Parts: sequence; structure tokens; C-alpha cells
Amino acid sequence: MEKNEKVRELFEMLYQRKEGFRYRFPTPHDAMLTIEQGERPIGQKDQVKLLDISLGGAKLSAPGLNIRYEQEPKHVSLSFLLNDKSFTIRGMMIWKQLYLGEYRYGIRFEAERYSQSELLNELKKCAKKEASC
Repeated sequence: MEKNEKVRELFEMLYQRKEGFRYRFPTPHDAMLTIEQGERPIGQKDQVKLLDISLGGAKLSAPGLNIRYEQEPKHVSLSFLLNDKSFTIRGMMIWKQLYLGEYRYGIRFEAERYSQSELLNELKKCAKKEASC
């Protein structure tokens, strides 16, 4: 394992410890991402893959997609299904990283914009069955 990978892994472990519950999908999970300006979408919906998710945010990969990001958070909307329950959650893109030839993005959810209890219940179901939701 390269030094950079070890540092990245350690950083991710420390970051995850600050959250109560983070679910890592066994296989990347389909989702749609829309970039917004204010409350309006300003681009098309792009297919992305959820890598992990918590009540506070998500990490996703975007094969073939390079979203312009210049250190300023972008408003986004993330739509996905968990256990046949539909979620659309607004948030902010807070980081971007090139990893093995594809870009990964960090999204921080706006807590007042969705039901955290509904998301938590569905994530618990995923964790219990430990299968792709």
C-alpha cells in the first residue's frame, strides 16, 4: 500500500468516527446528481454511484464525469432508492478527488431538507441484510 493511500485511509477512518452511523455499500449504489443554483437545477441529471452514506452526507463516484469544482461548495440534489423507498436530498459538494482514474465527491446534506429518521431506518435495514439495497 502506498503512503498516500495509507494517509487517505487514516483520514477517512478519523472522519467517519465523528459520525454516528455511516453505511458503506457492498457494491456502488446507483444515484442521480443534479447541480443547482439556489432552488433550481442548472444542469442535467448525471448518473453517479454512492460509495457510502450517513445522515450527514455521502461519498460518491462519477465515472466519466468531471464536475467543475474550485474550492467553493456547490449546491446539489442527490436522488436514490433504498429498499424501494425514494430519497431526494439537497446538499453541498464539499470536496473532489481523483481516485484510480475517476472522480469522487463528498456531499454534505442539508439536515432540515429531508427526514433523517426515514433515512436512518432504511440504512439500518441495509446494514441488517448486508446486501445491495
